[in-house]
Amino acid sequence: MKSLVATSLIALFSVSASSTAVGRGTCMAGMGQALAAGHFSGPIICAPQDATFTLVGKTARDGYAIYDYRYRYRPPQAAVDHGGQRILVFRGGEYLGQYAASPPHPVSLSVHGSVLRIAEKPGDGNLPLDFSHGPPRKALISGMEAEFFR
Repeated sequence: MKSLVATSLIALFSVSASSTAVGRGTCMAGMGQALAAGHFSGPIICAPQDATFTLVGKTARDGYAIYDYRYRYRPPQAAVDHGGQRILVFRGGEYLGQYAASPPHPVSLSVHGSVLRIAEKPGDGNLPLDFSHGPPRKALISGMEAEFFR
């Protein structure tokens, strides 16, 4: 099953990568192979009009790279677009996992030291996520519990 998922992701990446706009950078900031190797379970969307993949920052002590991934796409045979926001975590170029941040509402993210701050609205009471002992297994995002998963 895992090899089927990895094969599907690599195929999806290969198809999607061809739609990356020239001058916009590489698809998923060049992390597509790390995502496939790490068994990323989300969609890989490369079209710049349908996705953003932004480095929020790196944690001070252990160098976890936190990315904000926002996307929309229409699955085959579907009548409506799907989309969401995911918080992806890498370390040393290796994909470790993610938190599903939306739906319901997109959140803003910032890194301060070893802490990822999550806010539903600017000026909102940020919910800290401490990475000093590794990625936390659970996070509270928009009042909902989100588990760290691949």
